[in-house]
Amino acid sequence: GTWDEFQAQNRLQGLEKIAKEHRGLGMKLNITFSDGVTKSWLF
Repeated sequence: GTWDEFQAQNRLQGLEKIAKEHRGLGMKLNITFSDGVTKSWLF
């Protein structure tokens, strides 16, 4: 899907919740969406 779809479906909030619960794992998550937007999160 696209970045806009991801945000519209509230998946971002779920991802941020997971990131808070697992803070300090030292993992980096990169997602490239079908519209070419790349986002990364640190856990």
